[in-house]
Amino acid sequence: MLNIDLHCHSNMSDGVLSPAEVVARAAANGVHALALTDHDDVAGIAAAQAVAATAGLRLIPGVEISVSWGGQTVHIVGLRIDPQHPELAAGLHGIRRGRVERARRMGDDLAQSGFAGAYAGACGYAANKQLVGRTHFARWLVAQGHVPDMRTAFRRFLTRGNPGYVEHEWTTLENAVGWIHASGGTAVIAHPGRYAFSARELHLLLDASARWAAKASKSSAAAITPPNTASLPTWRARSASRPRAERISMRRARAPISAACLRCRIIASRCGRAGRSWHPIFLLPWPEHQHLWRNSSIFMPTIRSPD
Repeated sequence: MLNIDLHCHSNMSDGVLSPAEVVARAAANGVHALALTDHDDVAGIAAAQAVAATAGLRLIPGVEISVSWGGQTVHIVGLRIDPQHPELAAGLHGIRRGRVERARRMGDDLAQSGFAGAYAGACGYAANKQLVGRTHFARWLVAQGHVPDMRTAFRRFLTRGNPGYVEHEWTTLENAVGWIHASGGTAVIAHPGRYAFSARELHLLLDASARWAAKASKSSAAAITPPNTASLPTWRARSASRPRAERISMRRARAPISAACLRCRIIASRCGRAGRSWHPIFLLPWPEHQHLWRNSSIFMPTIRSPD
């Protein structure tokens, strides 16, 4: 049995451990393969790879790219990327420039609401000053005693309609998928259950992601193949027959992987809230498809294989 974690952050974005510490902790907990997928930056991959080489752990270079789609922020994870690829590097650099400006506006908005020093305080919690985000502001609010915990910080601040939230236009889905595939990686929709999309909007996101991935991968071994895309109509027909609440009740924290077959490039995830229902979410092309594995520590959104 392989223990695999394909979505992990370090303090190069909004995690609390350094890349080396993340890898060391993963190895100590029996993880065989780990993807470091920091937000919009690959600065931690080299340090993580150095530790992984001595820890006997396979490190998968990754990144989580912020995208604006359907009026919401969507995260696209890139796996098996080339961190040095110029097109990917340039795209991420542009996003980080926007992040710096966004963080300053968030600080200004909190200051206008009576929370002076918020930007400087959030920077104190960020090892990477180009990646100051809502998590760092939330930690500052907790440390200053303005809220009792992180959950309350995000309920009262930093979300749409509350102090500290500012609208921001990220890159496009087409750009993110294109950069990932240009660097030799595979694009993955991160935690789809966290987006406030209707069932129809989720279908549209899936279609758009598959379309751009196929376009970007025409000359790549990671391209989405006909057996994968053929599963989409099957899922739609089955999904439409279920109650709406069941169809969209996916939650990351309580939806572990139940089984995966990398040979058919499809993973099925069981949703804790929906009992025994199987929820297909997106395609995960993967060339090394000789194993079955169980009980990953993450929720991998995927598409279900036809019976």
